[in-house]
Amino acid sequence: MKTLKILIASLVLIFALGSIALAQDYNPPTTLSAEGEAPIPEVTQDEEVSAQDLGISEPKLLPDNPFYFLKNWGREVRLFFAFNKVKKAELRLKFANEKLIEVKKLVELKKNPKLIEKTVIDFQNEIAKISEESGENLKQFSEKLIHQEILHQKILQRLETQVPPEVYQKIKENREKHLEKFAKVMQKIETEERIAERLENAFGKLKGSQFKEFKGLEFLDEIEEKMPEEIKRKMEGKEVEIEEKFREKLEKLPDEEKEKFKTYLDQVSGNKLEHLEIISNLESEEISDKLGDVLEEAKEEKINEVEKEAISADQASAQIKKAEDEISKVEGVVGTLSEEEYGGKAARRLLELAKKHLEDAKKAFDETKYGRAFGLSMAAYHEALNAEKIVQKIEELKKSPEKMKEKFEKLYPGVELPEDVTKCEIPLMRKCPEGEVLRVEKDENGCPVFKCVKIEKTEGKEKIVCPMLWDPVCGTDGKTYSNECFAKAAGVEVEREEVCKKMKIPIAQILAKPKDWEGKRVTIEGKYQMWKGCSGVPLPTGFTTGWWIEIVDNTGCIAVGGVIQGLDPLKDIGRSVEITGIIKLAPEAGNQAYLLVEER
Repeated sequence: MKTLKILIASLVLIFALGSIALAQDYNPPTTLSAEGEAPIPEVTQDEEVSAQDLGISEPKLLPDNPFYFLKNWGREVRLFFAFNKVKKAELRLKFANEKLIEVKKLVELKKNPKLIEKTVIDFQNEIAKISEESGENLKQFSEKLIHQEILHQKILQRLETQVPPEVYQKIKENREKHLEKFAKVMQKIETEERIAERLENAFGKLKGSQFKEFKGLEFLDEIEEKMPEEIKRKMEGKEVEIEEKFREKLEKLPDEEKEKFKTYLDQVSGNKLEHLEIISNLESEEISDKLGDVLEEAKEEKINEVEKEAISADQASAQIKKAEDEISKVEGVVGTLSEEEYGGKAARRLLELAKKHLEDAKKAFDETKYGRAFGLSMAAYHEALNAEKIVQKIEELKKSPEKMKEKFEKLYPGVELPEDVTKCEIPLMRKCPEGEVLRVEKDENGCPVFKCVKIEKTEGKEKIVCPMLWDPVCGTDGKTYSNECFAKAAGVEVEREEVCKKMKIPIAQILAKPKDWEGKRVTIEGKYQMWKGCSGVPLPTGFTTGWWIEIVDNTGCIAVGGVIQGLDPLKDIGRSVEITGIIKLAPEAGNQAYLLVEER
């Protein structure tokens, strides 16, 4: 009984002392970027982690306080009374959170480097004990565990840029150990197939900026290196998915936000080599000129930063050889894609960039600038590798009609496709010379193609510059324009805001309300017959181009006038035909409807 009273009294003393703010009131310093500037809000949102984010309160006793031993004693007591293994593991996670935040405070207060190093080791010891728990126990609080371990990585990575030089290596080593332990934990609590998905979901729930996917990709790259080969392959597939979604997200941003992404890349902390790889991977698709410029500028800045790394001549030489081999490999396959084909322009651009960076890398090597040579040749390698990936993706698409249709629908929603879509190339929207507009037409296989068509020049007419944006409209000329601007530039009125599609209409539906259909473009299917007069329409006065025929379907008969391509008036009687034209009314026949095939 006496022992129990002493224990209770001790606990009261510990918690009382823990509630006294023995540390001085503290305002953390403003974190500066490498250039000495305050980071943009997006960088702060993606890098700063508070005690509240980890579900704990701000520490009042730090390890340099003479009473800190009481805090550790209190932790041991709580662990002693936590008889449930799951509860004990959760307590250790809480203590790990506290110790890491204490490290953060010690660094901000510029405390003794040895004390910082010791506190980091104490944090890592807690993490090591958690990772030794069974998978079944860890699964009981796995969502919280994954969430908080990711936040640990964020803090450790940020600390690498803030600690004194003598502590930097210890922080870096402990971050690597933390990644290894985290990889071990993930394999215990999740199946191989779902590890990448689970991590993606966890990142999705983190607060952050519109660019937070970049840090997510960096983390996935780093933890992937700690996984067995079979899990690595599965994680690579998930990373490609995330990159694709992130690229699409960036493309939708206005130009000023794309510029902000460039600033973000300049200021964000982390592994510069990983950053260089991620930026290169974001180029592994057709991208806008603006986004391409932003990524190229950011890549050059990362290369400059890699130049400061301690890279040996052997490392630089090996990377140059790796880039040379990849470029040689890609040169033979890029030519399989035409420049007008989706992916062709991007693959060629990346190959040219790779050659340029390789040439610059060799020059830097000759000047004994091994860090720069390494960065340039690494960029060259990934550029060539991504050019190869583009070719491979297009080749895979062409083997699958379903995947081809999906890609067409994703790039150009609503565009009409032939039954055999494998005969098509996915066209690339391109800029037209001045005096021409971009229009969607069909080739001999019925595949959509983009064509630059000359427009009539009008004196004094204001020059129109149209965006390379797919927002299709159907013009009154029956042609699809990539957006309203191009139709306007061509002097064509917009008939409807969609891709021009054949409106296959039964004849009886037109004849029932001819005025409703006047001036509309329709497609009629039926059998061709010589003139018998069943349509009730006489030959219009002054009609001299082409010939008059009649088309019948199971609902009625309609007159058709004009030049009908591919139809022999004498040999094709009774043949099933599909004819597109404009509905006109014949006043001399009581405004009866007929179809006029426009001369193309």
